[in-house]
Formats: sequence, C-alpha cells, structure tokens
Amino acid sequence: MSGSYSTIDRFEGDKAVLIFPDRKTMIVARGKLPAGAKEGDLVEINFSVNQAKTKKAKTLINKLLSKLLKSQRHENT
Repeated sequence: MSGSYSTIDRFEGDKAVLIFPDRKTMIVARGKLPAGAKEGDLVEINFSVNQAKTKKAKTLINKLLSKLLKSQRHENT
C-alpha cells in the first residue's frame, strides 16, 4: 500500500472505529468508507486538498474580515 492504512475494528451506529498499526484509533463517518467495507478490512487512508472549496472558503473569510474591519473603523470614528 502506498498510503497509511488502518483496520476497521468495529462500527458504532453511523461511525466506524479504525485502528492503525501503532494502535492509535480514529473515528470516521461510516459513509466515508468504501461501499461494502466491513469489520476486519484494511482500508488505505488518503487525504487530498480540495482547491476549489479552499478558494471559496478563503474568499468568504476575507469578505467577512473586511466587513468586520470596516465596521470597527466606523465605530472608532
């Protein structure tokens, strides 16, 4: 496997408990696992950056910050 991997230890409702080789655990939404994944399966963990959503979030944050700073300038005058 090229990425990190974990074993599906168990399911708790809509959550899955994953155990890594170093015995650390991670709880993830069951829906994030591949279809048909079951207890005992090894799953590869991959993360990726969603550039479009990152850009959209940064734009929103910058707009809100600008609005907040503008509001503070008006209060201080």
